[in-house]
Amino acid sequence: MGDENVKKEKILVTVRMRPLTQKELTKGDLNAWDFPDDTTLVSRNSNESFTFDKVFDSSCPTNMVYEQGVRDVALSVIKGINATIFAYGQTNSGKTYTMRGIAQNVIHDIYAHFQNAEESSYLLKFSALEIYCEKVMDLLNPNFENLRIFEDSENVTVVEKLTEEVVKDGQHLRSLIKTCEVGENSVNDQSSRSHQIIRLTIESSFRDDSGCLTSLSASLCLVDLAGSERASETKAVGATLNESRHINTSLLTLKTVIRLLSGGDGGKKKKKKEEEEEEEEEEEEENHIPYRDSKLTRILKPSLGE
Repeated sequence: MGDENVKKEKILVTVRMRPLTQKELTKGDLNAWDFPDDTTLVSRNSNESFTFDKVFDSSCPTNMVYEQGVRDVALSVIKGINATIFAYGQTNSGKTYTMRGIAQNVIHDIYAHFQNAEESSYLLKFSALEIYCEKVMDLLNPNFENLRIFEDSENVTVVEKLTEEVVKDGQHLRSLIKTCEVGENSVNDQSSRSHQIIRLTIESSFRDDSGCLTSLSASLCLVDLAGSERASETKAVGATLNESRHINTSLLTLKTVIRLLSGGDGGKKKKKKEEEEEEEEEEEEENHIPYRDSKLTRILKPSLGE
């Protein structure tokens, strides 16, 4: 985003407001948020204000969201830095729409970099998976479902039998991305009850100023998280209610992991006595990030931070 302090941050949070749909306008729904500046949202119901790294209004195009809120993080993969871009929000909030636009911009910038870096060589690999009720499925090969996750001899998290294709060109990459399809529920028939992860791995080699050959490898994960709603809103029962439980559990684990990685307390206010009681456990907690508590965080461990 151009600010030196922001560039030092490991975790950035941006919000994109979407316009009301025709169905909502017909019902007479009103926008629930005010937008006083480009970092603040104010609730019209409670008058509470919330501050983020960046807030994009409903008229903002996806390419601006990408340029100002995503680009630097996404392209860090070219420099050998793992990164993850999440789209989080309720069903029908525009997550998948935004992620598709971001993916297209990432493709454009990656190949533009490849063309301009004539003295370097690159290999781009693609994989895609879906996590549904804690079962991992390969989106490139529907026959591979409920895949096993394990750590190899170097303690690197691996999804067994996950298909990984070498990308030929930009068009090939776009066709692969179309494999990420969505499911249905009663809130929005174009939304998913699963987490979907697109992983782009770039292997590069180049000679530095001293003439030594340097090799880098890093992955960018584009994650379209499942929508999280109350069961009363989705009218969930039976199997659908079970889906919601898995979704909420994995999202809670993701929240915990990110909170611990960022050194935050999750917004919890503790009494002095409680702080003293937890002081001895603080170091142990910092060293234990619960990646293994969900398939989502376990798979994303290399890109979240180890």
